[in-house]
Amino acid sequence: MRYLLPMRDKLLAKAAKLNRTEWVRGECASLVEVCTREDERWRVSGSARLNRRQLGVLREVWRWRDRQARQLNSPASRVLGDSMLIEVARRAPATAEDLFSIRGLDGRGLRKAEKDILDAVAAARQLPEDTLPTNERREDPPQVAVLTKLLSVAASNLAAECDVDTALLATTSDLQEIVRWFLNPEDNPQPQALIGWRGELLQEALIGFLEGKRVVRVGNAKRPNPLVFEPFSRD
Repeated sequence: MRYLLPMRDKLLAKAAKLNRTEWVRGECASLVEVCTREDERWRVSGSARLNRRQLGVLREVWRWRDRQARQLNSPASRVLGDSMLIEVARRAPATAEDLFSIRGLDGRGLRKAEKDILDAVAAARQLPEDTLPTNERREDPPQVAVLTKLLSVAASNLAAECDVDTALLATTSDLQEIVRWFLNPEDNPQPQALIGWRGELLQEALIGFLEGKRVVRVGNAKRPNPLVFEPFSRD
């Protein structure tokens, strides 16, 4: 904490100088929203490989870990790492012997918490099938991949033009969501990347591109942002 507040003041001052204070506020608000949505948090790396019952175990054990970390005022990864969470979910141990047969689960703190962990696993085992979380694999039409690649080029150019990191402006997942929403707005919510400061930068260029109302050409191949987006003209 010693350095965080002075760092915050410096970053806000820099943002104000660039007239981007609202960008910072919008980004912070978005991060807070994501962090307070549980579904966005318990699906740790590796969860896509789990079946529905294993996902239920992961969610229950993750909730135990979250409560434990809050009680100890400690990072959740110190209580139980994500890779160990996945392994517990995959094996769904029923006894202490099963639990501690997992390599890496031998810390004294975990020995003390074995009952809580096994209770979490048992609770997940009892969940009705229709309440289990899912890992739905989306079957996209082929044009989604093609259009996403095109938008990726456009977004990278815009990021360079605005001196913003490309991954902060729009990730590949963000661009996929934009394409899916454009193709089928009835079944897909408006993408977060088209809201707030990102939307101010992306909406006109990317949606105009998808609608065929804007075209791209090379303006200056020697510049970091060599592309130029222009209104489409038949002349």
